[in-house]
Amino acid sequence: MKKLAIIFFLIIYLISFQCYLGASANGYYSKQIFKREDSTTLEKVDLFKDILDRTHGYPTECGGMLVFTTTSCGEKTANKIFMKLNEYYKLNKNVCENDQMYSLDFNNDYVEGYIQSVKYEDYNIVTVNIIQKSNLYELKNIKSNLDKCIPKEVKKYRYFQYVKAKVENGKVETLNNQIKEILKYRHACNIKTVTLQEGYTNTAYTHRYESIQSNGDLIDFNYAVMKYDMDIYIIMGTPQIMAAY
Repeated sequence: MKKLAIIFFLIIYLISFQCYLGASANGYYSKQIFKREDSTTLEKVDLFKDILDRTHGYPTECGGMLVFTTTSCGEKTANKIFMKLNEYYKLNKNVCENDQMYSLDFNNDYVEGYIQSVKYEDYNIVTVNIIQKSNLYELKNIKSNLDKCIPKEVKKYRYFQYVKAKVENGKVETLNNQIKEILKYRHACNIKTVTLQEGYTNTAYTHRYESIQSNGDLIDFNYAVMKYDMDIYIIMGTPQIMAAY
């Protein structure tokens, strides 16, 4: 069901993809906490890592998703990508296919994901999704491995990234406001919050990632602060969280 939801999102998202191919919480966070840096330094900051460091969160899983179109055979493309990923992760695999789709699920003790090719008009939409369960910050390694899987003929692609982290202490509302202040400090705008039963979900435009439009506003960053039983989690993604939470 989760995969079907992602497929639906990607089909809806295809219009923007085609266009792309053609073309202070109540004063608590003071200046002592946020010492200003010059604009060059700000651009080099890893926003995910910055938020984790400032909130004392530690990852439980990191993920990356690569999406591109190709006129090459979807099955051959998927298997070439699997062979490349298998060099890094030593994976098990399971294949499911029909006339419109070729899907290759993979996993090992700490990694799971899939490579999927869906026929659309005269080309294939290829999606590569990896989630790595670890208490280490693995976003850069995941992106590096996915970058090596991009076929040479593919010049344009979309990349999504995702982190789920656990926070040992604090309250959901306080943590949500803290992350808002971090985003404001990092020059984010269009910050909007929706209250959920177990926490909050937020969107923002940070000027750092590929953006999409939501209700007329540009967004490129999505984060949620949720409480499950007694544990509090931060879930972050660009431009949207591509995982259930």
